[in-house]
Amino acid sequence: DSGNVIVHGYVSNNERDKILAASDIFIMLRQPSKETEYIYPSRVSEYLYSGNPVILTDTPTLNEFFQKGSGAYFISNKNDSTELAQLIMNLADKPLERFECGKKGRKYALKHFSLKVMGEKLSDFIDVINNECL
Repeated sequence: DSGNVIVHGYVSNNERDKILAASDIFIMLRQPSKETEYIYPSRVSEYLYSGNPVILTDTPTLNEFFQKGSGAYFISNKNDSTELAQLIMNLADKPLERFECGKKGRKYALKHFSLKVMGEKLSDFIDVINNECL
């Protein structure tokens, strides 16, 4: 244990918020599967809100939601540890780039995933369903 990487299991929302505030980079790796083709992990939006860069596996759903300029970096869907380590070291060596990427991620999250935006999308979706049922 180097003290630089900490892996957490389940934590409360309060504890999660403390962890997010104290973190520098967020990493979410997914194995290619039917699940990762269709599921959207809502945690990624929370990570972006934090203002820290996010490293994701290049899966269809994630790369559809988080395009260039979204504050997310992608590694191949093989989740290669060497590729991941190189990206982490690159970000560690470039704090200004890490900071700018985090700012872009927060801006992207606010634009696409805020409560207001998500509420409007849900309302539009319900309107479409209501109109189709009439």
